[in-house]
Amino acid sequence: MDHLISLKRGATPANDEDVTKGLVKTSSSTPRDAIRTTIELTTNVPNRWKHIAASMKDEVVECSFKRFMEHYSPWQPKKKELREAEEKLIEEGWCEIEDGRLAWTERLNVNGRDENNYFKDLETISRELEKITVPERSATLRLIHKPTNRANPEITGGSHMMDASYYLIEGEGDIKDYVMAKIGATNEYKLSKSAAVVYQNRLQAVGNAHFALLNDPRRMFMFATTIECDQLRLWYFSRSHSAVSEPLNWKNKPRLFAAALLSFIFAKPAELGYDDSIKRHLATTSEEQAFYIYRVGKGGKARYFKTVNSLFENQSLNITGRTTRVWEVEEVASFDDLVRKPGTPRRVLKDVWLDSSTKTEKQIQEALFQDVDNFIQKYGEPGSPEQIAFNSLNPDIQETLHRLFEDRNYRRHFLSIDCDIVGHTSKTRHPHATPCPEIFDEPGVAIQPADIWASRFDTRDTLSPAERDTTGTPKVPRQHPRQHTTRRQYRVVFKEVAPSMQTLPKLGDAMRALKGGLFGLIIMFLAGWVHRDVSAGNILLDAPDGQVSRGIIADLEYSKKFNDAQTGTPLFIAYEIESGQRIEKQRLQYDKKAPIIVKAPATRTVEEDVPVRHNFLHDLESVWRLYLWTILGGVDYQPSQETARQLFRASARHATLSTGKIKAFSKALHPAMKGLAEGCDTTRGILYTEYQEYDHHPIQPLSGETTNRLMELCAGTITMADSLGDSVPELNNLHIQGKRYQGQDDIAPEEGQDEHQTPSRSAGQSIPRHDSGQAHSKVRRKGG
Repeated sequence: MDHLISLKRGATPANDEDVTKGLVKTSSSTPRDAIRTTIELTTNVPNRWKHIAASMKDEVVECSFKRFMEHYSPWQPKKKELREAEEKLIEEGWCEIEDGRLAWTERLNVNGRDENNYFKDLETISRELEKITVPERSATLRLIHKPTNRANPEITGGSHMMDASYYLIEGEGDIKDYVMAKIGATNEYKLSKSAAVVYQNRLQAVGNAHFALLNDPRRMFMFATTIECDQLRLWYFSRSHSAVSEPLNWKNKPRLFAAALLSFIFAKPAELGYDDSIKRHLATTSEEQAFYIYRVGKGGKARYFKTVNSLFENQSLNITGRTTRVWEVEEVASFDDLVRKPGTPRRVLKDVWLDSSTKTEKQIQEALFQDVDNFIQKYGEPGSPEQIAFNSLNPDIQETLHRLFEDRNYRRHFLSIDCDIVGHTSKTRHPHATPCPEIFDEPGVAIQPADIWASRFDTRDTLSPAERDTTGTPKVPRQHPRQHTTRRQYRVVFKEVAPSMQTLPKLGDAMRALKGGLFGLIIMFLAGWVHRDVSAGNILLDAPDGQVSRGIIADLEYSKKFNDAQTGTPLFIAYEIESGQRIEKQRLQYDKKAPIIVKAPATRTVEEDVPVRHNFLHDLESVWRLYLWTILGGVDYQPSQETARQLFRASARHATLSTGKIKAFSKALHPAMKGLAEGCDTTRGILYTEYQEYDHHPIQPLSGETTNRLMELCAGTITMADSLGDSVPELNNLHIQGKRYQGQDDIAPEEGQDEHQTPSRSAGQSIPRHDSGQAHSKVRRKGG
């Protein structure tokens, strides 16, 4: 699930910038130092690379070497530069004209050398090519041959020994250090062309690119080269797709090889994937950690935000995807004036790569608010659909909504957007590039449709809307080529810095957050919208000094009007959305692993071609499951936690909702919470009944009975928790963050393990708590 990283505030660093304007002084201290975990420290690095490569099989396309140079390379040298490069290579004795063609001389006689020295001449050739004249450009990268040196990853536990790299040149061209952040492109060389060696080379290329793109917010994309004897490939890794060139025999085609060298040597930082709207400041002492300055806006309207705490980072094994990062930030004057602006409160900045066809969060929120305002204008009209929906709610809810609708006060249950900006757009896929899923096949290993790691990364994070079934069910594994739609950067700054429900230690506060979030959902439902991603990370509790706390429903990026496709959060996803089966059509057998009795649900005739689409009941089911998880799995009480592990199995998802037997459930509750069982089960029964009575065609917008019961549940639990106060320690030491079941029916999760922990995260990693709380953090589910 979430991997929440603590960031210390750093002092103003030195001013000796390098060419990226994003590095100030090298140090081993970075924003991610605080979370090096057991698996990352002990797992064999190549084994970790295998999991990354396996997840990337559908993301890589292949094209000819020339087409790669034309479309993907950082910069393409012109004929004049290529002629000067040829002349320089001839002048220095590296090349000659043979039968009217450029050819290598015997000076490049690498036969018989050991592998460490085999490609050493390429570094010298690169130095010669740095001397040519390129209008309005200077040498930015230098090819460095360091087969026995490790690049400092600036993060504890990393291992980054590569054969060579294109390295950012500082000042007069001296290279004072060797750190991963300054490597513009990686190079892997091998003498052999055996299948095993080729596979290993590719693993190193994708593994190093994954590390760089995951750990450095400035990286938009990255390049690599791999050479096996005389075969050269160029690689491009990005958030929309990755590409590799067909192999080039570089010994037979020195002119094309020189063009490839020049495209890196004279590339500008932005062409190498460095984002000029982010600047990194490294720590100056061992007590500090690095931080970033984000620029949001352009020209005179630009604003600058300094990262203080990392609240969420997507840890997908796949390079392709949204790569969501959420930071707590302070506003400063510029990239270099790091003093916090007087009188400015802290904010939350969200950094994400969106599908180019999707709306931004601000656009979604504005459309939602417009529909809410339209509802407010109509719900007083007698007999209107708006009034009928409103009247299905109980009087207490109606009274609260009346107050919220005055002067648009309903917006207090949503995040307030301060500013936002749409940034760079990724490269399109070359029209002649073709999928090459076999590029990362391990020699001699049978292809498996899925493995344990594939079930833990966020498949939804990599799928575009065009690549989902019309029912909303992701096609995993995919049965058709990926479309590889372009992605665009999006940064949005929110005014609230509020802890998420999953980090609240007290049961009463967690229920206040859930109750307020439910009000936000009701407002969405009345306006004809569904949230589609209700989770403990997307429900916040904002409690400004001296003000009454309020629950907020956050993360509207997946919110849609009713007739759209599904998504959700794994622990709390509605059964119909998870399974793609409507409840009335599903019959189950007794599940021996769950402490409940399963009854076959009632069935009724419905149109076979009506798909399951996300509706109001699905969001309500997620709220109910979140409530159930909180009072069972969130409480430090072994019987209830064990019951939660069983009830939240994949195979028990339908049974948990359908069964009327709560004997085991009520026995498992903490003694102080026994009184909650009956209300929780009554709500379950009403929800299940409403599912069976639901008319899927056309889609219904609202059914108030389940909503009323859920609101009563939250209010009753708040009253109970407040009356107990501090007398029951277990109710004031919650751990709501999910330790959800594995995707496989017969595999229970390891203790403390998240659904989507990657191989570089410990199954038992504790959750750091920040003073400000972890706002906007979330769980993702495989495939949706």
